[in-house]
This record gives sequence, C-alpha cells and structure tokens, in this order.
Amino acid sequence: MLGLAVGLGFLVPMTFPIAINPLFPRPILYGLLNAPYFLVANLLACLVLVAIS
Repeated sequence: MLGLAVGLGFLVPMTFPIAINPLFPRPILYGLLNAPYFLVANLLACLVLVAIS
C-alpha cells in the first residue's frame, strides 16, 4: 500500500514537471509513457523490501 501511495502521490506527478522542458517536444506523452514505469518500479522495490524484512 505504501508503494502505491508513494508512486501515485509523488512519482507519477513528478514526471510531468520534468517533461515541461523545451527539449521535450510532447511533454504529456512523455509523462504518460514514463509514469507507469516509475509506478511499477516503485511497487517492485517495495515488494523486495517487504520480502527481505
């Protein structure tokens, strides 16, 4: 639950301000493509931490 809360509350919203840059031609598309990767990676990291402890 913590991994999902952190992923949806912090990591996913942070992908869009990163994309608002003159070097990114389509910032919304960048955010939509990268946000799920950050979310899944965070969930996997939390699962590993739970499995270790």
